[in-house]
Amino acid sequence: MATFIRLASLTEQGVKNIKNFPQMIGEAREIMENHGVSLLHGWVTLGDYDVIAIIDAPDVQTAAHVSALIAAKGNFRAKTLSAIPISEFSDMVKEG
Repeated sequence: MATFIRLASLTEQGVKNIKNFPQMIGEAREIMENHGVSLLHGWVTLGDYDVIAIIDAPDVQTAAHVSALIAAKGNFRAKTLSAIPISEFSDMVKEG
């Protein structure tokens, strides 16, 4: 599994439907689960992004597919970042 950080902002549609926020998150979670993606952590945040989520996906293609399916619902715009644990990266650079 690969780890990804999703930085999401509500769209105008999402803001108009804010009372349905729990359902929006539920739909996103269902899409992830149906494609073998696990939501590890999620937060509602203040600032540039409204939601930050840490997910595990089988590969980058699956993460991109899930991102597109969630975006198609029209409630969130997101950036998905690949994440490598610091300890793994440290080992990689030691090896040259």
